[in-house]
Amino acid sequence: MPVKNTPEAEIHALLEDLAHQLRFLTGNGVFFVGAGRAAVAPPPPPAPSSASHPASVVPGVHVPESLGTADGGSSAPPAGESPGAGQPGGGHKPLMDLSSHRQLTPSSHSKADDETLSRTPVNCNQTAHSAPKLQQDSLFGESLPSPETMPSDATLDVIRADLGDCQRCKLAACRTNIVFGEGAAQAPVVFVGEGPGAEEDATGRPFVGRAGQLLDKIIAAMGLRREEVYICNVVKCRPPENRTPEPDEVAACVGFLHRQLAVIRPHVIVALGASAASALLGDPKLGGISKIRGRFQDYRGIPLMPTFHPAYLLRAPDKKREVWEDIKQVMALLRERQPGAH
Repeated sequence: MPVKNTPEAEIHALLEDLAHQLRFLTGNGVFFVGAGRAAVAPPPPPAPSSASHPASVVPGVHVPESLGTADGGSSAPPAGESPGAGQPGGGHKPLMDLSSHRQLTPSSHSKADDETLSRTPVNCNQTAHSAPKLQQDSLFGESLPSPETMPSDATLDVIRADLGDCQRCKLAACRTNIVFGEGAAQAPVVFVGEGPGAEEDATGRPFVGRAGQLLDKIIAAMGLRREEVYICNVVKCRPPENRTPEPDEVAACVGFLHRQLAVIRPHVIVALGASAASALLGDPKLGGISKIRGRFQDYRGIPLMPTFHPAYLLRAPDKKREVWEDIKQVMALLRERQPGAH
C-alpha cells in the first residue's frame, strides 16, 4: 500500500491496524518463518482456567523477538527506541508471558535445565519397579547398598566407622551399645545371629550371654577358638524384649552385614535361626528353620548352613544333636577348603 504524501496520522493508524492483525494471526497459530512465507502451527490446546495464569503457552508457536525470546526472556528494544514506542497506550501486551509460563520443550530446554534436574533429590522411598537398580530402602529413607553398588571396603574398621552412631532405625532409641561383631578379620567361618540380647547390649559384644556360652562350646567342639572365627548379628542394636527384628529394622542394617561378609570372605557361613538365614538369603518366605536346616544354601558364592539358634537349644536341648549334625557338615567343608586345618 503506497504511503507517499500520506498524512502522518493515517500512517500511524495503518501501522496500528497492521500490528493488530499480526497479533490476531499469531494468536491463532500462524507464525512467520521468513520473508514471504508463513507456516501454520498445530491447533493450540485449551487455555488453562486458572485465574493466576491469564496467558498460556501455546506449544509450537514461534515467539517474535519483539515479544519474547525462546528461552523465556524478553528481547531488548531496537536502539534508540523506548520499550513502549509505537504501541497503543504506551506499549502492547505480549501474546504470551513466557517469563511466568515456562515449559521444558525441545526448543526451550537448556543446559541450565539439565543442571537443575540433576540436582532434583531422589525419593529414597520409591518402590523398586519405579526406579531400576535402586538399593533396598528402609522405612526411614536410609538407602542401603545392593550387591551391584556395594562399596569395596578395605577393612572392617572402615565399615564400623561408616556405621557410626547409627540412627537409621527405631532400635537406636532404646539401645545401650551398638554390637558390631568381633573375631578374626579373615575368619574361615562366620556365625550370624538375628540380634543382640540384654547382655550383648550392655557390653557391646555379640553372643556373651547364656546362648553365647553355648555357642562357645560349639566352636570349641569344632576344634576352633572364639577369636579364630567371626561372630555378628543381622541387626546391630537390641530389639525390645529380644523380639524378632522387624522388616524395616533388618532393611536398615543388613547392608552392613553384607559388607562385613564381603571383607571377611569366609569359607562358610552359619546362620543361627530362621531370621538370620532369611535376611542373608533375601527371602522373607524362606520357611521355618526346621525345614531349611541341615542343607547348604548359596550366599553370593559362599556356602551357608542354616541351623538352630543357641537360644532355642536352651529351651529345646533335644535339638542339640541336629545342630551337631549340621556343624559336622560345616567342619567337613572347612577341611576341604583348608587341607591343613583342624
